[in-house]
Amino acid sequence: MSGTINWKATYQGTGEANAELYDSGGNVARSEPIPCDPPVNCPFPMDNLGFGTYTAALVIGPNRYYYDSSQQVISAPDAASSATPITISSDSPTANIKIRVQEGQPA
Repeated sequence: MSGTINWKATYQGTGEANAELYDSGGNVARSEPIPCDPPVNCPFPMDNLGFGTYTAALVIGPNRYYYDSSQQVISAPDAASSATPITISSDSPTANIKIRVQEGQPA
């Protein structure tokens, strides 16, 4: 069985960005370049995901900006502890996330 996460990504900053998903152990489960240039209000799916719980981030250069549903704009990099878990299951095979990043200073 598989699921989908529908992303809507926006970032202000320099450099190319990747969208990444991490498993419960913090390992990269999927990494894909954002398919828009520049990636402003860029919608794209990540399909064929195994059921499980993930955290998501935009990766710009050496920094990871984790999806946090309580923040409209993510500016602090590498704050994995504040990441919102995303669960893909047979009951909920599709998730929609909206992440907006404004590059901040490394933690």
